[in-house]
Amino acid sequence: MYHDQVVLEDGVWKFWSVVIDEHYFSSPTYEGGWSSAKDPATPRRPPAPNTSYPPDIPLTKLGERERGFRGGTGDEIGWPGILPMWFHYKNPVSGRMPKELLP
Repeated sequence: MYHDQVVLEDGVWKFWSVVIDEHYFSSPTYEGGWSSAKDPATPRRPPAPNTSYPPDIPLTKLGERERGFRGGTGDEIGWPGILPMWFHYKNPVSGRMPKELLP
């Protein structure tokens, strides 16, 4: 999923944020497919951050938006666990605002 945002600054379009969310599900084996995934015995913690190329804003500073994502806040939630699904728009049919709104 891409949640890119751009801004017009002094007549030039620039990226304000580029976000590529990780996969919401994965297949542990080709033969078993996504349904063969099992809950991990212990929560996985993210690897240490790469200090050679630090981000402008670390994922941990984004708080609730990155809860459960690899490198974000809290314990990582891997498939078959369910990550929060963020939307940046309301439902186009019902007009309902999503529970996880990314304004």
